[in-house]
Amino acid sequence: MIPEIKGYNLSTDYEMLWNLINSGYRVLGWIVYPRYTESIIFDSVEIKKPDDYYRIGSRGIGYERHKKSKECFIEDCKDLQLKFINLKD
Repeated sequence: MIPEIKGYNLSTDYEMLWNLINSGYRVLGWIVYPRYTESIIFDSVEIKKPDDYYRIGSRGIGYERHKKSKECFIEDCKDLQLKFINLKD
């Protein structure tokens, strides 16, 4: 079971996130850190699109697959179990 991140209005609306980063927003989010143990930890990430490619990462670690399409972005988000701060509110 994945622990809950509390205190933030989080979203998994990856279509909305795609639209935000394509509008120039840099969004804070969390992913389930890809570890091969039973313990689950989160990593904070910045989601952005500074050029033709989207970026999901922090501290020089990129979790994306360096693709350009919305479909690949959404697939990456789902694989990483990404949750981001909802900027609509």
